[in-house]
Amino acid sequence: GEAAGEEEGEEGEGGEEGAEGIGPFGFQMPTGRQFPSREWGELPVQDLASLAQGYDRFVAAEASAGGEGAEEGDATASSNGAARVAAVVAAVLNADGEGADGSAGRVKSLVTTAHRQVLRARDAAWRTFMANLTDDLERLSAQYGAMYDAEGRWEANWKEMVADLVRDNSADEKKE
Repeated sequence: GEAAGEEEGEEGEGGEEGAEGIGPFGFQMPTGRQFPSREWGELPVQDLASLAQGYDRFVAAEASAGGEGAEEGDATASSNGAARVAAVVAAVLNADGEGADGSAGRVKSLVTTAHRQVLRARDAAWRTFMANLTDDLERLSAQYGAMYDAEGRWEANWKEMVADLVRDNSADEKKE
């Protein structure tokens, strides 16, 4: 009889949390301040692809380097370069393992001053990154573009000189 009475007394005092969320001694946790939830915009990672398109000739040159018949492979090399850039952008967009449903870069959080500031800082860091990347690519393009063009002129001159030697040699053989 006593054990049953003790159990009833413990339940009567509200010893365990009930279905309504009422804790011990009838204390109910306050729900606190309610903040709306929001899905914030993703970073414009596609801008990387459009930025890289302006420098595709360097990517294509790297892909076609080191082989005879580079002229024949220029279109293929250019498309391979574009495919490499597209693959990098796709990897960044889907870095968190989500599908291609477009939700890979979105952030869902509460709408508070702290969350707004974090996302403003994220966006500012992205803008700074893109500005620095653009500046670096412009600088590298100017620096290596001149070398790339000079190498193209040298290669064309070399091929012309070889063709002249072959023609000259063929003419000498016909005389004999």
